[in-house]
Amino acid sequence: MKDARKFEHTAASGDSFDSTVEKLVAQIEKGGMRVLHIHDVKATLAQKGFVIEPFKMIEFCRADHAHALFSADPKVGVFLPCKISVYVRNGVTYASALDFKYVAHALGDESLSKTLLEVDAIIRGLISFSK
Repeated sequence: MKDARKFEHTAASGDSFDSTVEKLVAQIEKGGMRVLHIHDVKATLAQKGFVIEPFKMIEFCRADHAHALFSADPKVGVFLPCKISVYVRNGVTYASALDFKYVAHALGDESLSKTLLEVDAIIRGLISFSK
């Protein structure tokens, strides 16, 4: 039975943390998308005295998808731009991203569903790449 709370795709990388980030950025750009920002969560928290294992969030966007979604409903901005979190737990590097199929189902809006499912397929491909 599928966990109703599962709202994300997660996969173990098999590569180092830095290599996983680099490969994901390259795949995002190769796929015609733009990396908007890479947040170094570990460094940000370290400035406040908190220590965590390596953690970065890669924000990215594809203009045609963003335009379609924002045109249909500007409130979709609460979950855009797309993000992939890359982090280390117990010595293993993982990549996680929002499950846009979950979002499409939760919203139940046909005007958004097609684009959200396309975005989900792209993200699943990127996360699979990190294996």
